[in-house]
Amino acid sequence: MNIKFDSISEQRPGRDTGQSRRKRALAVLLWMLACGSSTAVAQVELFEVATGTPPGSPGAAANALSSHAQIGVRLNADAMRSMAPGNIANVKTPSGTEYRITYQRNETGYDGGQVWVGYLTDYGASYPVIISTYQGQVSGTINTPNGKHRLLGAEQGATLTDEIAANEPIFVPSADDAIPAPFDPAALLRQPPNVNNPQTSAAVAAAASSANSQIDIMVLYTQGFANTLGSNALAIARVNQVVATANTVYLNSGIHITLVTAYSGAISYPDNDGVPASTTLNDITGYGSPRYDTTVAATVAGLRTQYGADLVSLLRVFKASPSDGTCGIAWITNPSAGSSQASYAFAVEDDIRSNGAAACDGAGTTAGDTGFTHELGHIMGAIHDRATDGANPETGYPSYNRGYCTGAGGTLMSYSSSPGCSPIQPYFSSPTYTCNSFTCGVPSNTTFTAYGTSYTAVGADSVSAININAPYLAAYVASVTPPGATNWAAASNGATATASSSYNASFAPSGTIDGDRKGTGWGNGGGWNDATASTFPDWVQINFSAAHSISNVTVYTLQDNYSNPSEPTDTMTFSLYGLTAFDVQVLNGSTWMTVASASGNNNVKRSVNFAPVTTSAIRILCKNALAGFSRITEIEARYVDDWAAASNGATATASSSYNSSFSPSGTIDGDRKGTNWGNGGGWNDATPSSFPDWLQINFNAAHTINNVTVYSLQDKYSNPSEPTDSMTFSLYGLTAFDVQVLNGSTWTTVASVSGNNNVKRSVYFAAVTTSAIRIVCNNALAGFSRITEVEARYAPDWAAAINGATATASSSYNSSFSPSGTIDGDRKGTDWGNGGGWNDATASTFPDWVQINFNVARTINNVAVYTLQDNYSNPSEPTDSMTFSLYGLTAFDVQVLNGSTWT
Repeated sequence: MNIKFDSISEQRPGRDTGQSRRKRALAVLLWMLACGSSTAVAQVELFEVATGTPPGSPGAAANALSSHAQIGVRLNADAMRSMAPGNIANVKTPSGTEYRITYQRNETGYDGGQVWVGYLTDYGASYPVIISTYQGQVSGTINTPNGKHRLLGAEQGATLTDEIAANEPIFVPSADDAIPAPFDPAALLRQPPNVNNPQTSAAVAAAASSANSQIDIMVLYTQGFANTLGSNALAIARVNQVVATANTVYLNSGIHITLVTAYSGAISYPDNDGVPASTTLNDITGYGSPRYDTTVAATVAGLRTQYGADLVSLLRVFKASPSDGTCGIAWITNPSAGSSQASYAFAVEDDIRSNGAAACDGAGTTAGDTGFTHELGHIMGAIHDRATDGANPETGYPSYNRGYCTGAGGTLMSYSSSPGCSPIQPYFSSPTYTCNSFTCGVPSNTTFTAYGTSYTAVGADSVSAININAPYLAAYVASVTPPGATNWAAASNGATATASSSYNASFAPSGTIDGDRKGTGWGNGGGWNDATASTFPDWVQINFSAAHSISNVTVYTLQDNYSNPSEPTDTMTFSLYGLTAFDVQVLNGSTWMTVASASGNNNVKRSVNFAPVTTSAIRILCKNALAGFSRITEIEARYVDDWAAASNGATATASSSYNSSFSPSGTIDGDRKGTNWGNGGGWNDATPSSFPDWLQINFNAAHTINNVTVYSLQDKYSNPSEPTDSMTFSLYGLTAFDVQVLNGSTWTTVASVSGNNNVKRSVYFAAVTTSAIRIVCNNALAGFSRITEVEARYAPDWAAAINGATATASSSYNSSFSPSGTIDGDRKGTDWGNGGGWNDATASTFPDWVQINFNVARTINNVAVYTLQDNYSNPSEPTDSMTFSLYGLTAFDVQVLNGSTWT
């Protein structure tokens, strides 16, 4: 689907040459795939070096550095995402040194972010390269023998910094960063309600051999952390980077753990301004003293419960002189001790500096960005090496779960400042392999004789120890299904599948509901293939275990490379076997009703959205396909929840109520019309002509939302109809209100409405995680505040580049004002004149247009356009009440593509 904005008139800034505008000449990159034998290795340029002044790190002033220290680059993202493991990429550092990088794997991070993982081809896994992208932003690290190179910014305009050439000092911790978790029975009282019971030793021992444990982690960050990097999108990119770094360390060390980010987001908490990491650890844990903020623990606990996180980490901004001499801190837990230890599975990491540099890598080490992994190591029972711990070492769990130094370097749990521990290698201790030509550990049962006496060494083997602990850690908190993510079409949820025909038993429709989207083992249960060549329509029917509400269906069709398939992405296309046209139908009584259609499809993964409907079955009606047959590898059906609904555990209170027949509970019962007004149909306050009034919705737990819809009383309330976006009132409705969210113990306004006459009024704002919302009623007709329903949701932005959208325009002033800046997730227009937004090229000539092409057809009912602020050089987050007087768009149409016509 496409949408287009025709600009009819606008005011725009002057274009005199006195304005400081950086121009980047960016050439189109070509990915050259070597032709010839099947063993040819593909090589790509990792990024293009941009000409002109480096753009500088987001969130901070551009550093006045030589080109040997910092250069502007453009990420070759499309080529990177097309690479196969073993392919080679090339990179050139700011000083001109060239390296080859072997691509190892891609990791999907939180909220669909992608992390590209490789290593220096000529130096091995001790020099990892990890590049994380999220919503068009990038955070990455290239580790080389000559130091670390930091990549930060937007995919189309980032900064590559040589941290040594930039003379960025590395803080070396001087104090202990680990606290033994107390064996405190009271900890059981602070556990999330879904904490697991302790497993038996036998059960864990059976699981700990070589099985991989998925450990769910929640990575929170302060808003100052996001602001320092430049945006919440960059914060998520950084979170995905450090989680992928940890997974890379585990993989390379032989530890059978995969971290999965169950949730990541900002919380209200200060950065390292007089609040040492140890105090922050007490605060988020809800235990110990001293304490700075006694309320944040409840927020953290609510999120942990909601998302089922085994481990919790908080990222903050690092300050030059931390009061406690650390870069972070964590509890040392004893995972095998049982569920009480889950209450201490917390860490704090002062992760980045004001210029985006990582805080504590250790001078001259290759273990870039592993401070996060180090702190998690403590939660996993690991302690430092003997040289770091000195005469009073902590206790590891088991006792040999510790770092190791030999005089030639150390492992990841060591301090580089300790004798013989530098450089730090990105591995956990183990006697079974070498790090930088030295053995990385000591077996736990090593015996030796000295002066006639036999001794048994305690050993240093964190790899074996953590592999024993991993199943316990994975059982700290029971996993939960993410909000709105229940796939009712899955066999694991009781669904069954039938079809119009099947080629044979090896192509049964049951393969479309087995949870494998790739179609692994195609021709042997990997998916469905009909039996009627070149005859359409065909169909697959999914019967749910019971009637369920759904609003989204995703169909996965056969990949071209079906014999060696990869996980489908939103941008993966086919050219050989896929489904090109289909309808999604739902069972309505005994009738099949079409709710969405797709045509001209070439996407392996094709999602369609529609108005929520309750049904017991869906049918994919296949109308055309390549190569004569209908082929489907997986079908998924989901519903996105309204967190303000009583059916989802919400409750409602109010400043006052006229009487019990006008209770606030009527605003969360699912009836938008206000049926039976005056008898439970909605809320009416009790203070005529006295404002403000308020209605508060308490969620069952903290949830992420980005839009709220308020339904006011219709004029014809005695015989109401379903509200529409165009329905207005003239008698009783709410004319002005604020939407507030609970931030700790403070109510924060996220949206405001005035001069309203719409029965249904929706407001959109930056995504925020909260446990409650308030509608503050500032004015209304006929003297009372009256609300029939309130809804709170998180809705995807289909016009975002992260969701596969692309943008074109009638013209652009130059490449620094590209339309791609309108879909990058930044509403403020940060760095206007350098990718911050679009400016046309035809002064005083209208109309102009910008066109957004969705990755697939989408159902939409709302479009928000953000125009240039007066203070564009120092913009703030736009609100519903923010106005302009200098440069903004004063008149425009929103059009949608209807076939080949713009409507």
